[in-house]
Amino acid sequence: MTLTSAARIAAAAILLASVAARADAVSDWFEFAGAVYDAGHVADAPFDVDVYLSGTRTTLAMFEAADSVDRRYASFLHVAPAAHGASGPAAVATAAHDVLLAAFPAAKAAIEDRYTLALADERDGPGKDAGIAAGHAAAAAALKAGGLDPQASLAPFWPAGRPGQWLATTPTVLDPHYAAMKPWLMASATAFRPGPPVALDSARWLKDVDEVRRLGSKASTERSAADTIRAKFWVAANPTSALRAVAAQPGRSLAKNARFYAMYSLASDDMGIALVEAKLHYAFWRPITAIRAGGGNPAIVADPLWEPLLKTPLHPEYPCGHCINAAVTAAVIDAEGVPKSGLPFSNDKMPGVVVTVATTADYVRQDSFSRIAGGVHFRSSAEASEAMGRRIAANTLSKFAQPL
Repeated sequence: MTLTSAARIAAAAILLASVAARADAVSDWFEFAGAVYDAGHVADAPFDVDVYLSGTRTTLAMFEAADSVDRRYASFLHVAPAAHGASGPAAVATAAHDVLLAAFPAAKAAIEDRYTLALADERDGPGKDAGIAAGHAAAAAALKAGGLDPQASLAPFWPAGRPGQWLATTPTVLDPHYAAMKPWLMASATAFRPGPPVALDSARWLKDVDEVRRLGSKASTERSAADTIRAKFWVAANPTSALRAVAAQPGRSLAKNARFYAMYSLASDDMGIALVEAKLHYAFWRPITAIRAGGGNPAIVADPLWEPLLKTPLHPEYPCGHCINAAVTAAVIDAEGVPKSGLPFSNDKMPGVVVTVATTADYVRQDSFSRIAGGVHFRSSAEASEAMGRRIAANTLSKFAQPL
């Protein structure tokens, strides 16, 4: 870890601790975990299952810790109740601390600083000690949870080709480990696989291709200036502020918020597994390929010079990851209730730009349309993906930590 990265984590730790009196401890640690991951994760490093699962294990540990202190929900990891009078914030802080330290030992100084400041807000005594013990127990359980499915294949994906046909020498960015993770709550990686993409000889396909050709082109004269900005914004939108807005609503307990973040994380992980499996199963072409080649339909005129607004991701088109993610996030938020002030989203690559949506439906609509306006997805894919995301979220919501 570089000095700059360590300093960034330390600054985040101090900032989050300074607002502990007015912000929920679970939200604070969730955001700190993100800062630790961003600073310690190296994009080209070999896949590390503990690093990959660090965020979900942190939220899961925080849930088990908070719920062991204030038992309102069924324990997912069968963690025993904490001692009477245990401190919830101390339990949550300890749980997050232990998981993050296990995944990012190089960030120990910053993690310990954050933990020291969090515990300093708790009065010394049996309650604090019991909370710390509860946090250790929850983290130990979370660190054993999840991982790779030993039966899953880790062979890299390569598109099929005929003898003599050129194939790219760079494989898809979808590391095979992503589809080889053990689902948290799905029966299998294929449990929510959608039906196939629309047929290339269908009227719907002609409509889809025409829409993205017109609206998703880099040189489009039909896409509005606002939609151009939204396409660039949603490609890397950060939901952290939206999640915090949900957690900050009046009357919410530490355990309720911990469950909320854990459900979001577990559903997101299951979504990722299902998404990668479906993409590699169908291996459907992107708009740039389809439009340049004539869409596999004699009614479509090939446009070999067509360029999309956004850079085309290096993996198959169907289903749409952004669309599934938005639908999953929306469903989890809907189960908690949308704040009256709406849901604010930010983008680290567009400092100062915040998009606030009044409803989750508006969020999903904007996010999905941004992929069409960006020239990287088809509308039929967006619609099928949204439905897939809703099913995955419903599965998580119905199975995880039900109220007692």
